[in-house]
Amino acid sequence: MMRKKTFSYSKSKQKQMALQFLGLGALGAVMALYMWLWADPIILAVLVGGIFLAVLGIVVFFKLQFAPKKEHETAIHISDEGIRANTSPIAKAASLIAWEDVENIYFSTKLIDVKLKNPEKYAARMKSFFVRDTFLKSLKGTVRISYIETNATYDELTATLTEYAAKNSFSLSQ
Repeated sequence: MMRKKTFSYSKSKQKQMALQFLGLGALGAVMALYMWLWADPIILAVLVGGIFLAVLGIVVFFKLQFAPKKEHETAIHISDEGIRANTSPIAKAASLIAWEDVENIYFSTKLIDVKLKNPEKYAARMKSFFVRDTFLKSLKGTVRISYIETNATYDELTATLTEYAAKNSFSLSQ
C-alpha cells in the first residue's frame, strides 16, 4: 500500500499570485494611459488591451486578497486510487483520475499535465461545454493541474508521483 498525500492551498503563495496580478493590472493601466495621453496615433487594440489587463489584474488581485481558497481546503489528493485536483476547472470536472487511465504525466515547476488513455470517459463527466471543449480540443485529452497556489513543492510531488508511476506503469516526464 502506497502512502496517500494531500496538498492544500497556501495562503502565502496565493498572496504572491495576488501581487503578480496587481503588477499586471498596473502594467495594463500604464499601457492604456500612455496610449490615451501621449501616443500620436492611438492604436485602439493596444488601448483596449491595456484597459483589459488593468481590470483583469485588479479584479483577480482583490479576489485572491479578500476571498482566497481556505488553507485547510484540499487542492490535490494523491492516493492508490488515483489523483484528484481542485486547482483548475478541468481537473475539478474530471474528478478522480484513476491510475489505470493515465498514459503519461508531464511535470514542470508550476503544472502537472496528466495525459489520459481514454479522454472521452472523463469528458463525459464534464457538465460545462466550455470545460469539455477545452479539455478535448485545446488540451487534447490532457488534464492540467496547477500547483502554484498550493503548499506542494516540486520535489515532494516528484517523489510521490514517481512511486505511483513505477507501480502503475505510466511514464513520468519532466
